[in-house]
Amino acid sequence: MHAYSVGGYWTRTSAEGWYLDAVAQYTRFDKVKTRSVQDIQGETSGWGMAASLEAGKSLPLNESLGVQPQAQLIVQHNDLSDIRDSRRIDIRLGSNDSVVGRIGARLVHKSNGDGAIPPNTTWLRLNAWNEFSGKSSATYQTTTGPLAFGANMGGSWGEVELGMSASLSSRTSVFGSLAYQHSFSGTHREGASLSAGVNTGGMATAGLGLSTQLTPNARLTTRASYANSPKGQSNSGVLANVALDVKW
Repeated sequence: MHAYSVGGYWTRTSAEGWYLDAVAQYTRFDKVKTRSVQDIQGETSGWGMAASLEAGKSLPLNESLGVQPQAQLIVQHNDLSDIRDSRRIDIRLGSNDSVVGRIGARLVHKSNGDGAIPPNTTWLRLNAWNEFSGKSSATYQTTTGPLAFGANMGGSWGEVELGMSASLSSRTSVFGSLAYQHSFSGTHREGASLSAGVNTGGMATAGLGLSTQLTPNARLTTRASYANSPKGQSNSGVLANVALDVKW
Protein backbone atom coordinates (compact mmCIF):
# COMPACT_ATOMS: atom_id res chain seq x y z
CA MET A 1 0.00 0.00 0.00
CA HIS A 2 1.09 3.54 -0.77
CA ALA A 3 -0.42 6.56 0.97
CA TYR A 4 0.08 10.20 -0.11
CA SER A 5 -0.88 12.88 2.40
CA VAL A 6 -1.25 16.65 2.44
CA GLY A 7 -2.14 18.57 5.56
CA GLY A 8 -2.12 21.77 7.55
CA TYR A 9 -0.99 22.58 11.08
CA TRP A 10 -1.79 25.30 13.57
CA THR A 11 -0.09 25.86 16.95
CA ARG A 12 -0.91 28.29 19.71
CA THR A 13 1.30 28.81 22.78
CA SER A 14 1.06 31.01 25.84
CA ALA A 15 3.55 32.56 28.23
CA GLU A 16 2.03 30.46 31.03
CA GLY A 17 3.14 27.22 29.33
CA TRP A 18 -0.11 26.20 27.64
CA TYR A 19 -0.14 24.98 24.05
CA LEU A 20 -2.80 23.94 21.55
CA ASP A 21 -2.05 21.97 18.37
CA ALA A 22 -4.56 21.44 15.55
CA VAL A 23 -3.89 19.23 12.52
CA ALA A 24 -5.98 18.42 9.44
CA GLN A 25 -4.86 15.89 6.83
CA TYR A 26 -6.11 14.38 3.57
CA THR A 27 -4.66 11.05 2.39
CA ARG A 28 -4.92 9.21 -0.91
CA PHE A 29 -4.46 5.42 -0.70
CA ASP A 30 -3.08 3.58 -3.72
CA LYS A 31 -2.26 -0.07 -4.47
CA VAL A 32 -4.01 -1.36 -1.35
CA LYS A 33 -3.50 -5.10 -1.81
CA THR A 34 -5.27 -7.90 0.04
CA ARG A 35 -4.39 -11.60 0.26
CA SER A 36 -6.18 -14.31 2.24
CA VAL A 37 -4.69 -17.47 3.71
CA GLN A 38 -6.15 -19.26 0.65
CA ASP A 39 -4.08 -16.90 -1.57
CA ILE A 40 -7.18 -15.05 -2.79
CA GLN A 41 -5.97 -11.61 -3.86
CA GLY A 42 -7.45 -8.21 -4.58
CA GLU A 43 -6.43 -4.59 -4.99
CA THR A 44 -8.21 -1.30 -4.31
CA SER A 45 -7.66 2.40 -3.66
CA GLY A 46 -9.38 5.11 -1.65
CA TRP A 47 -9.05 8.22 0.44
CA GLY A 48 -9.10 9.32 4.05
CA MET A 49 -9.43 12.44 6.18
CA ALA A 50 -8.16 12.99 9.71
CA ALA A 51 -8.22 15.80 12.25
CA SER A 52 -6.41 16.07 15.56
CA LEU A 53 -6.63 18.47 18.48
CA GLU A 54 -4.03 18.34 21.26
CA ALA A 55 -3.58 20.47 24.38
CA GLY A 56 -1.05 20.49 27.19
CA LYS A 57 0.72 22.60 29.78
CA SER A 58 4.38 22.71 30.81
CA LEU A 59 4.94 22.62 34.57
CA PRO A 60 8.56 23.30 35.64
CA LEU A 61 9.85 21.22 38.56
CA ASN A 62 13.27 22.90 38.72
CA GLU A 63 15.68 24.70 36.36
CA SER A 64 16.22 21.68 34.11
CA LEU A 65 13.30 19.32 34.77
CA GLY A 66 9.61 19.69 33.96
CA VAL A 67 6.44 17.71 33.39
CA GLN A 68 3.85 18.28 30.66
CA PRO A 69 0.33 16.78 31.02
CA GLN A 70 -1.31 16.26 27.60
CA ALA A 71 -4.68 15.35 26.10
CA GLN A 72 -5.52 14.60 22.46
CA LEU A 73 -8.52 13.67 20.30
CA ILE A 74 -8.14 12.21 16.78
CA VAL A 75 -11.07 11.75 14.38
CA GLN A 76 -10.55 9.82 11.13
CA HIS A 77 -12.67 8.68 8.18
CA ASN A 78 -11.44 6.30 5.44
CA ASP A 79 -13.27 5.19 2.32
CA LEU A 80 -12.03 2.39 0.04
CA SER A 81 -13.34 1.46 -3.40
CA ASP A 82 -14.98 -1.89 -4.08
CA ILE A 83 -12.80 -4.90 -4.92
CA ARG A 84 -13.16 -7.69 -7.45
CA ASP A 85 -10.87 -10.43 -6.13
CA SER A 86 -8.99 -13.14 -8.03
CA ARG A 87 -12.13 -15.35 -7.91
CA ARG A 88 -14.07 -12.50 -9.59
CA ILE A 89 -16.18 -12.00 -6.46
CA ASP A 90 -17.21 -8.39 -5.78
CA ILE A 91 -16.47 -7.06 -2.29
CA ARG A 92 -17.87 -3.78 -1.02
CA LEU A 93 -15.63 -2.34 1.69
CA GLY A 94 -17.51 0.86 2.45
CA SER A 95 -16.13 3.36 4.97
CA ASN A 96 -14.26 3.13 8.25
CA ASP A 97 -14.54 5.64 11.09
CA SER A 98 -12.24 6.08 14.07
CA VAL A 99 -12.37 8.28 17.17
CA VAL A 100 -9.27 7.96 19.36
CA GLY A 101 -8.55 9.73 22.63
CA ARG A 102 -5.25 10.06 24.47
CA ILE A 103 -4.19 11.26 27.89
CA GLY A 104 -0.58 11.29 28.92
CA ALA A 105 2.33 13.10 30.49
CA ARG A 106 5.82 13.92 29.30
CA LEU A 107 8.79 14.24 31.67
CA VAL A 108 11.32 16.63 30.11
CA HIS A 109 14.97 17.27 30.97
CA LYS A 110 16.80 20.19 29.36
CA SER A 111 20.58 20.57 29.24
CA ASN A 112 22.60 23.57 28.10
CA GLY A 113 25.36 21.28 26.86
CA ASP A 114 29.03 21.27 27.75
CA GLY A 115 31.91 21.45 25.32
CA ALA A 116 31.43 18.82 22.62
CA ILE A 117 27.89 18.05 23.84
CA PRO A 118 25.34 20.40 22.21
CA PRO A 119 22.30 21.78 24.06
CA ASN A 120 19.75 18.98 24.20
CA THR A 121 16.37 17.90 25.51
CA THR A 122 15.47 14.35 26.55
CA TRP A 123 11.99 13.17 27.43
CA LEU A 124 10.01 10.20 28.66
CA ARG A 125 6.33 10.09 27.73
CA LEU A 126 3.59 7.79 29.03
CA ASN A 127 0.28 7.61 27.15
CA ALA A 128 -3.05 5.87 27.59
CA TRP A 129 -5.03 5.52 24.34
CA ASN A 130 -8.62 4.48 23.72
CA GLU A 131 -10.48 3.75 20.47
CA PHE A 132 -14.13 4.78 20.92
CA SER A 133 -15.32 3.73 17.46
CA GLY A 134 -13.11 1.79 15.05
CA LYS A 135 -15.89 -0.09 13.25
CA SER A 136 -15.46 -1.45 9.73
CA SER A 137 -17.48 -3.69 7.42
CA ALA A 138 -17.26 -5.65 4.16
CA THR A 139 -20.06 -7.07 2.00
CA TYR A 140 -19.47 -10.03 -0.35
CA GLN A 141 -21.72 -10.57 -3.36
CA THR A 142 -22.45 -14.31 -3.39
CA THR A 143 -24.74 -16.51 -5.49
CA THR A 144 -27.29 -16.47 -2.64
CA GLY A 145 -27.15 -12.71 -2.10
CA PRO A 146 -25.04 -10.21 -0.14
CA LEU A 147 -23.04 -11.56 2.81
CA ALA A 148 -21.94 -8.91 5.32
CA PHE A 149 -19.08 -9.07 7.83
CA GLY A 150 -18.14 -6.52 10.47
CA ALA A 151 -15.21 -5.83 12.77
CA ASN A 152 -14.84 -3.71 15.88
CA MET A 153 -11.33 -2.31 16.41
CA GLY A 154 -12.22 -0.68 19.73
CA GLY A 155 -10.10 -1.05 22.82
CA SER A 156 -7.45 0.65 24.93
CA TRP A 157 -3.67 0.46 24.95
CA GLY A 158 -0.67 2.02 26.61
CA GLU A 159 2.45 3.57 25.16
CA VAL A 160 5.87 4.50 26.50
CA GLU A 161 8.19 6.75 24.48
CA LEU A 162 11.79 7.83 24.96
CA GLY A 163 13.09 10.71 22.87
CA MET A 164 15.84 13.27 22.47
CA SER A 165 16.49 16.44 20.48
CA ALA A 166 19.79 18.29 20.11
CA SER A 167 20.55 21.77 18.79
CA LEU A 168 23.20 21.92 16.06
CA SER A 169 22.91 25.69 15.64
CA SER A 170 20.62 28.55 16.59
CA ARG A 171 18.18 27.41 13.85
CA THR A 172 18.81 23.71 13.31
CA SER A 173 18.08 20.75 15.56
CA VAL A 174 17.83 16.97 15.13
CA PHE A 175 15.47 14.68 17.01
CA GLY A 176 14.65 11.03 17.46
CA SER A 177 12.33 8.84 19.50
CA LEU A 178 11.54 5.19 20.20
CA ALA A 179 8.08 4.10 21.38
CA TYR A 180 6.45 0.82 22.41
CA GLN A 181 2.69 0.12 22.47
CA HIS A 182 0.75 -2.72 24.13
CA SER A 183 -3.00 -3.27 24.39
CA PHE A 184 -4.95 -3.31 27.66
CA SER A 185 -8.32 -4.45 26.30
CA GLY A 186 -10.23 -5.02 23.07
CA THR A 187 -8.32 -5.50 19.81
CA HIS A 188 -4.76 -6.75 20.31
CA ARG A 189 -2.16 -4.09 19.61
CA GLU A 190 1.56 -4.49 20.13
CA GLY A 191 4.42 -2.87 18.32
CA ALA A 192 7.25 -0.36 18.25
CA SER A 193 7.85 2.92 16.43
CA LEU A 194 11.15 4.58 15.54
CA SER A 195 11.21 8.20 14.37
CA ALA A 196 14.02 10.63 13.45
CA GLY A 197 14.18 14.01 11.77
CA VAL A 198 15.56 17.52 11.45
CA ASN A 199 14.02 20.93 12.13
CA THR A 200 15.49 24.12 10.64
CA GLY A 201 13.24 26.49 12.56
CA GLY A 202 9.68 27.73 12.99
CA MET A 203 6.38 25.98 13.64
CA ALA A 204 4.95 23.59 11.04
CA THR A 205 2.00 25.03 9.12
CA ALA A 206 1.70 22.85 5.99
CA GLY A 207 3.24 19.62 4.80
CA LEU A 208 3.31 16.58 2.53
CA GLY A 209 3.75 12.92 3.44
CA LEU A 210 4.31 9.52 1.86
CA SER A 211 3.58 6.20 3.58
CA THR A 212 4.66 2.82 2.19
CA GLN A 213 3.58 -0.56 3.55
CA LEU A 214 6.85 -2.53 3.51
CA THR A 215 5.32 -5.75 4.85
CA PRO A 216 1.92 -6.61 6.39
CA ASN A 217 3.41 -5.60 9.78
CA ALA A 218 5.80 -2.77 8.87
CA ARG A 219 5.14 0.72 7.49
CA LEU A 220 7.62 3.45 6.52
CA THR A 221 6.45 7.08 6.59
CA THR A 222 8.27 10.21 5.41
CA ARG A 223 7.04 13.77 5.94
CA ALA A 224 8.22 17.24 4.98
CA SER A 225 6.59 20.41 6.31
CA TYR A 226 7.07 24.13 5.85
CA ALA A 227 7.79 25.69 9.21
CA ASN A 228 6.57 29.25 9.65
CA SER A 229 8.13 31.39 12.37
CA PRO A 230 6.02 32.79 15.23
CA LYS A 231 4.98 36.43 14.95
CA GLY A 232 7.90 38.78 15.41
CA GLN A 233 10.54 36.16 14.54
CA SER A 234 12.25 35.40 11.24
CA ASN A 235 13.45 31.80 11.58
CA SER A 236 11.18 30.02 9.10
CA GLY A 237 12.45 26.69 7.85
CA VAL A 238 11.69 23.05 7.09
CA LEU A 239 10.65 20.17 9.34
CA ALA A 240 11.39 16.69 7.95
CA ASN A 241 11.20 13.27 9.55
CA VAL A 242 11.18 9.55 8.83
CA ALA A 243 9.24 7.01 10.92
CA LEU A 244 9.17 3.20 10.95
CA ASP A 245 6.20 1.44 12.60
CA VAL A 246 6.34 -2.30 13.29
CA LYS A 247 3.43 -4.32 14.73
CA TRP A 248 3.32 -7.91 15.90
